[in-house]
Amino acid sequence: MCTSRQVSFSPFSSHTVSEDHNRSLLLQFILNELFSLYTHLSQDLALPSLVEKEARILPFDWALEQGPLNRMSEYLSMLPLAFPQRVRLVKSAQKCLNALIHSLRKKNLEKDLKIAQLKNLHQIMEQLIAECEEDENLSLFLLKHKQQIDQLMGNGYLRDLLLRLYPQGLRSLEEMVCDHYHERGFFSLIPELKDLIALLEVNE
Repeated sequence: MCTSRQVSFSPFSSHTVSEDHNRSLLLQFILNELFSLYTHLSQDLALPSLVEKEARILPFDWALEQGPLNRMSEYLSMLPLAFPQRVRLVKSAQKCLNALIHSLRKKNLEKDLKIAQLKNLHQIMEQLIAECEEDENLSLFLLKHKQQIDQLMGNGYLRDLLLRLYPQGLRSLEEMVCDHYHERGFFSLIPELKDLIALLEVNE
């Protein structure tokens, strides 16, 4: 039985995070924080320190500066509830984040090594993305964040990732997402989706 846990940033509870669209939304939150961490590292921006749980006394911790490390830490803590069948992979993600936090505390550690740990975490997330490959919102999120993904992982990386997820080609991805949005009545998103996929196809 799942036990409820207190969250600060997540819009869902321990009882709702396992729902299909919420699983993919959780992955989007994690990726957003991963991109934010990359921006901080690549541009040498100040990064708020991780606020340890002992210092967070809800509801009186609202004034503490909590950045992407705190948010990502919380989101990763919900992965076992969202993907209960991928225990080993989820543990690898948490271990990767812990290693990154440890590295960030070392002022003299080379920036490239820290970014390499971000890349490792992204690759772990890709295996969970594959679990949600039929989710149209996650697919659109990835397409809309092509620049961030390619900056972190390398030029053309998103296109290669999507072709691994959809070996029948980008058109099969387009058809799947368009069908899902059409069924849900979100017709206005379809032109944007087609434009984003067309940008990927330019590089084929």
